[in-house]
Amino acid sequence: MRKRSYKYGILIILSAMVTVVGARELVFPYEAFGPQILAEKVIGKEWWQWESEGGDIRVKYPIKVVVYWNESIDKIRSRYPIDSKMKKDYRYLEYDAAMSYLQNAIGEMKDSNLSSKTLEKTRDTLIRARSYCPPVKNSDR
Repeated sequence: MRKRSYKYGILIILSAMVTVVGARELVFPYEAFGPQILAEKVIGKEWWQWESEGGDIRVKYPIKVVVYWNESIDKIRSRYPIDSKMKKDYRYLEYDAAMSYLQNAIGEMKDSNLSSKTLEKTRDTLIRARSYCPPVKNSDR
């Protein structure tokens, strides 16, 4: 009998900045995707998405970014619902889109002689996590 290594279990803690969840998604803080000037292209502004104007720059908004694979966006949204009353703000990013963004953002940071360590750590964490639960065909979801 062959064991399924982590396919449906809980992932090992890969990084202190990541919330450990099921093997189909990881939850990061907004900052894991770099400065707002880069990240807003894929995950929006760094303030509550239900506010029409910018937030207070002195406030650190606890916005989370859910990177997912092997799961539909509807299932992810139901597990991580946005709730303005509870101040729960999630941004959803499919794995391939996250990896594409991270690669481009890392290049932009390096071209500007800025540190890309946070972005590289996020990318590497995603690669390791997905290795425990590789992609499946859409019909298997």
